[in-house]
Amino acid sequence: DRTGGMDFSEDYARLGQIKREWLDPDDRCYASWDNSKSIAVIRRSNAKREKIGVFALTSRYGVVQSDFPDGLYINAVDGKTVRVKNGKLTCEGSPIILSTDHPANAGQPEKSAEPETAKHR
Repeated sequence: DRTGGMDFSEDYARLGQIKREWLDPDDRCYASWDNSKSIAVIRRSNAKREKIGVFALTSRYGVVQSDFPDGLYINAVDGKTVRVKNGKLTCEGSPIILSTDHPANAGQPEKSAEPETAKHR
């Protein structure tokens, strides 16, 4: 915003980096919206990777479903750790973008024990 004095150039640069490094031209894309929580969920996947973006459009807290295996993941937007537990993750109002590699079993993620450290791509 040019009148509010806020500089979003670092945020835009980070989102551009995520687009270049994480999104693939052969991704299938699915979008859903939870009207009661004002949260949009974008899922992208291909034979190699599964990605999810969770966006609280009104900075509301909410729990959303995820196909990711239970564990800890690094949020590409801010570098914080996000936990997936019982197929769910919590959005606390800030955007979340996660990615995980598909195991070899026909591109379907396996449920696995929670790792000791966070996973990234």
